[in-house]
Amino acid sequence: MTENKFEPKQIERYRKMTGEERVEIAFQLTEFIQNVSRDGIRYQHPEFSEQEIEVELQRRIKYGNSR
Repeated sequence: MTENKFEPKQIERYRKMTGEERVEIAFQLTEFIQNVSRDGIRYQHPEFSEQEIEVELQRRIKYGNSR
């Protein structure tokens, strides 16, 4: 994503963050994306148990979404 797509105030806010704050945002985004992915797996495979969903999520992280 290019910088000009962000609002200048948002860019300035990110620049003022500490490294720790940026890492925390990265972890939050990762958790959000994994939760959305789990929901997608549940939708595609309603028969999957929670354990099977986690296995599929890890497979997709490792190899991508292709079968």
